[in-house]
Amino acid sequence: MSVRITGVVLLTGFLLAGCVTAPLPPEDETIQLDAVPFVYSAGKQMHTVVSVSPQEWTRIEAFFEPRATTSREERHQIRYAIAIFEQIAGSQTGTWKDQAVNYAHFGSSSALDCIDESTNTTVYLRVLEQQGLLRYHHVNPPIARHRFFLDIHQTAVIVELSTGDEYAVDSWFRDNGFAPYITTVDAWHHRAPFPADENPPIDVGMGEEPRALKQIPATIVGTE
Repeated sequence: MSVRITGVVLLTGFLLAGCVTAPLPPEDETIQLDAVPFVYSAGKQMHTVVSVSPQEWTRIEAFFEPRATTSREERHQIRYAIAIFEQIAGSQTGTWKDQAVNYAHFGSSSALDCIDESTNTTVYLRVLEQQGLLRYHHVNPPIARHRFFLDIHQTAVIVELSTGDEYAVDSWFRDNGFAPYITTVDAWHHRAPFPADENPPIDVGMGEEPRALKQIPATIVGTE
């Protein structure tokens, strides 16, 4: 029995280590718009870079004008920007095919698991921060949650500067190119529905999302 328990401990330790390890650039490294790090292929962690053109960057910047006057307004702007980053990356890497969650396409070169999603979202957030577009938030490393070392999930995180409150920015529950869900880290850890006031419907030029909300429990999206 001790051997079996030891094996379980080693296995769960390995799984947790894999879940919280992400190929992020150093926090003090400036990310160039023509070489934004990108990881994909759900479970295989394939690496490349994507390029954001001046025209595409102008489109992202436009979401932050006028400048937000509250932290919540800035979080809405962040959702728009992440969606556009995903559309840009998807067109260059084939991950435009990526669907919400990843059970059906795990290991596909066009799919992203939660580690891929949280890593890429963190990179995008760092770009926004480095470019001076975030006034009310700081970008933290991704965090993971689990139930007794099972059902491991990971998300990007931002911190509200005035309060220290942490927010999950979770793009795993959406098809590629749609705005991520945002909620407090505490609510995210408890798997509470994503609140509608943080996640109002927004138009990012993708039309109706045909698959995502059919693949996950309806309670996860609150009243959106």
